[in-house]
Amino acid sequence: MFSNLKIYATDPILELALAYKEDPRSDKVDMTVGVYQDDHGRLPVMKCVELAQSNITKDKSYMPVLGSKSFCTSFEKYLTGGNSDCVAASYTLGGTGAVRLIVDIINKSNSQSVIWCSDPTWSNHFGIFDAVDVKYNKYGYQYKSNIVDLEKIKTDLSEAKEGDVVLLHGCCHNPTGVDLSQDQWKDLFEFMKDNKLIPFFDIAYDGFSKNHGEDRWSFNYAFEKFETVFLSYSFSKILGLYGERSGGLLIKTPDSKSKALVESNIKKLVRSTYSNPPVSSVKVTNMILESDELQTIWHEELDVSRERIIRIRNTFQEQLTQYGSAIDGISGQRGLFSLLDLSIEQVQRLRNEYGVYLLDNGRANLAGLNSGNVDYVASAIANL
Repeated sequence: MFSNLKIYATDPILELALAYKEDPRSDKVDMTVGVYQDDHGRLPVMKCVELAQSNITKDKSYMPVLGSKSFCTSFEKYLTGGNSDCVAASYTLGGTGAVRLIVDIINKSNSQSVIWCSDPTWSNHFGIFDAVDVKYNKYGYQYKSNIVDLEKIKTDLSEAKEGDVVLLHGCCHNPTGVDLSQDQWKDLFEFMKDNKLIPFFDIAYDGFSKNHGEDRWSFNYAFEKFETVFLSYSFSKILGLYGERSGGLLIKTPDSKSKALVESNIKKLVRSTYSNPPVSSVKVTNMILESDELQTIWHEELDVSRERIIRIRNTFQEQLTQYGSAIDGISGQRGLFSLLDLSIEQVQRLRNEYGVYLLDNGRANLAGLNSGNVDYVASAIANL
């Protein structure tokens, strides 16, 4: 029965997270999985979430396939400022679930479309592409002094054909932490329109760069300029609902007929995979989106998280420089991640000799640093 199956490599991020948990050293440091931690190394429960949880109804009936109608309405309005009969919206199982559904829709709509993805990117993008068996290619995402080489991106995308899709990190690029400037975004969008390419935004860290709203500038700008736009959005990081799997998708279509087609296909995909979304996380997320009071609390909490990340970036960079490390640019990057200029051998030494865990490509979740371990990690890196 199972002899034709093959063994797949374990996801390297999750594999390293497990290795960290099993490491007995008391001074170990986890900089692997992209979760926010406070200065005590804890994953905080946000006050806005606690307030919402205390007020949701106890009804455990099945949720509609796309999530509640009120969620779809409030989600679209929150991100775009209004509601349109050309936009399909759905609750999803985190940002990952949104990416998977959108890739399925792209493949079902036009199996000849190629999805172009930045190199480097979040590793699970490729896992999803392979699972759907969609065509994909890469465009180089290179930078110097935290300025993205836009010409390299445009040169690579010049090979794309009309109707191809370009996957874009709307903010807090994973894994580099280096984003395009607004002028670069405008330039890229003009290039994409000229070449009839379709934008696909993956936004998982809205609020971790500048503020909750400005971080979506690229998406909102493109939303006004393109007739078709895909968006996968994660609430996991920004509401601390990691295990609750909270996310959503928006798909802007050319007209209401196209919207109906897209919604019908999303429903079919959801129904045939997990059938219905989880009740409590839909209700909690929707209550926050519908409440001005809870949104205010939420954004204030996000401000605190973002400011801590900025402080720890600055401290980490200062400590690295003090210890004589050549690594720089960390202070000017945004979000949880930096791609440290370390060889795989150096990364493995960090893990084996110092108990400091980051990905083999040098991606480090800086939220794993705090006032109690940042000096230790900077010293370890300098000693490699």
